Amino acid sequence: MRWLMALFMLAMSHAAFAGGVEQLKSFLKGLESFQADFKQTIVQGTKKERSGGLLTLQRPGKFRWDYEEPYPHLVLADATYVWIYDPDLEQVTRRTQAPALEGTPAQLLTNDVPIEKNFTLGDKGSKDGMIWVELLPKDKEGQYVRFNLAFKGDELRIMQIVDKFNQVTDIEFSAIKRNPSLEDDFFVFEPPEGVDVLQQ
Repeated sequence: MRWLMALFMLAMSHAAFAGGVEQLKSFLKGLESFQADFKQTIVQGTKKERSGGLLTLQRPGKFRWDYEEPYPHLVLADATYVWIYDPDLEQVTRRTQAPALEGTPAQLLTNDVPIEKNFTLGDKGSKDGMIWVELLPKDKEGQYVRFNLAFKGDELRIMQIVDKFNQVTDIEFSAIKRNPSLEDDFFVFEPPEGVDVLQQ
């Protein structure tokens, strides 16, 4: 009887693993674009920093985070450069995209190569009606050490990011749109006249 129970638990564990990993692969399969409201919380020790706005991405290689709270700013990737625009500082920072996104959540969501090329996948079980999956970047020199994604049905609801300084970023998505139609110039950024442009 005990061996039957052990066999059952092993089978259930395997099924959960397959379910979690397959949920992620199913989400990425056929994903061309994605848009959602987001609420972001950065936790380091006892300090919490909150922000929110709208995330839009288009595969391969394009995304924009339109931050609305606590102050407006923009992070945009056009498949060649990553642009960071701070209207209050009247400053734009431009970085070459490929090295800037290595081992990052943006690479996970916008890259159209097989996910196992850059990440090791592991199941984290279910909690609060959502399936959790852990992703470990294969690039050990990068800024991030772990990502946890939570799915409810076919929707990505939560992304948790842990960096090498043990800072945790939680991002919750709502008002989700899968494969919305986007204008051709949606990911084109032209620095406003008069702002400083820094190249990194």
